[in-house]
Amino acid sequence: EGWPDPLLEMPLRFVWGVLPVDNGDHNDPSSRGSLQWDKTFDIASRDSQVWLISFCSKLRSQPFFKPTGGPLLSNCFLENFIDWMKRKCDDPIDKLSRAPCCESARFPYNRKVFSTCLAMAANSLYNTPAQLIASDVAGPKFAKKTRSGLPKVKALVVEYYSNYSLTTSFKEMDAFFKQVENWSQAEMASAPPGMRNGWFVSHLSLYDVQRSLARETIAAIVISTVASLVVVCLTTRDLLLSSVASITVASIILVTVAILVLFGWKLNIIEAVAISLAIGLAVDFSIHYVVNYRLAPDNSNRMEAVRYSLSMMSGPTIMAALTTAATGILMFPSSVLAYRQIGVFLIVVMCASWIYATFFLMSLLALFGPNVKKQCENDRCKNIGDGILAGSNCGVDGPVLGEQHELTGMQIRGIGNRRAADNSPSAASATTILHDDDCELPVLAPS
Repeated sequence: EGWPDPLLEMPLRFVWGVLPVDNGDHNDPSSRGSLQWDKTFDIASRDSQVWLISFCSKLRSQPFFKPTGGPLLSNCFLENFIDWMKRKCDDPIDKLSRAPCCESARFPYNRKVFSTCLAMAANSLYNTPAQLIASDVAGPKFAKKTRSGLPKVKALVVEYYSNYSLTTSFKEMDAFFKQVENWSQAEMASAPPGMRNGWFVSHLSLYDVQRSLARETIAAIVISTVASLVVVCLTTRDLLLSSVASITVASIILVTVAILVLFGWKLNIIEAVAISLAIGLAVDFSIHYVVNYRLAPDNSNRMEAVRYSLSMMSGPTIMAALTTAATGILMFPSSVLAYRQIGVFLIVVMCASWIYATFFLMSLLALFGPNVKKQCENDRCKNIGDGILAGSNCGVDGPVLGEQHELTGMQIRGIGNRRAADNSPSAASATTILHDDDCELPVLAPS
């Protein structure tokens, strides 16, 4: 719902002459940066004067505008300036001429009259006690020095009040900002070149934090999911396994966020950090199962590889989940809200991660996972023991040259298939059955 403050109305503040650029250190809140002036800003032109009067008139007819008892100094200064210029050209008391800053000038004013008279009007209108206690009063802001000697407006601020009150509700502040921003951008698009770079600002610091958290949290989830896909792909070197693992990780994150929302969590700094940490905890169990699926014995089909992965990792993963969840349970007695939230987060993410990795991921691998291929895909790739035991008592039917050729090929294949031979129950016999006493090889006498 948010905490509204009916006494603090949201101002409608429009700025020209300064570009909305933050060139300060983003890691240092006290770094303000420097002003970036808009070199195209020109309020002294006739077109700009006419457009600004129209802009202020349209602004007062908008649904977000709040009427006041009368014109204020912070409102459209040009309207006050036009009224000030309607004074008599001859001062009845001092008998001094006020030309050209008098009723003889007609709106829109030429550049020289506008620049000269606006400085005089600002000195007269804004030289009040309000200016002494409020240095940010809207209106024209003049340059300290100019080359021509004429006063020059460097920046301009027009300010009214809106019918919105300051609140912590993101929904209300988002509706206010988008409504005013969309209208102002449409008006700026039709402005003359000297007024086209104006922008809207208000008391939006909290709203900016909330919007940044909403955007950056989603970006963190996407980036972390892609990073987990890359890590799993580099680990397994299998795109299908990596894709299935990434789907599981994304599902864990979505389920975790949904459960936390059901528990009444509101997006804040702690909640955003917790969601970002969920990605790292969610990928842990999944990558363990996927790697062991990849390490299943050769020629294993999907079901055999799934059984092998579960037999190897179901115990360690459930123990890891229980120990981490126990850490979260121990945080419940804390009187600090952040600690209790972290405890709830650890329990939720561990339960979701283990359940999805064990049941959802393994089910996907059982249905769509790749078969574990044998080490050698050649049709002539056979078990070493089978190749040696061919025939009776190592007898040969062909010439010795053919036997030597077969043994040579078998030896070469044995180098590439060393792992399979070491794991075979016939590996010992395959390396010990060849003896000179057991095999009778015919010897061809030279002719």
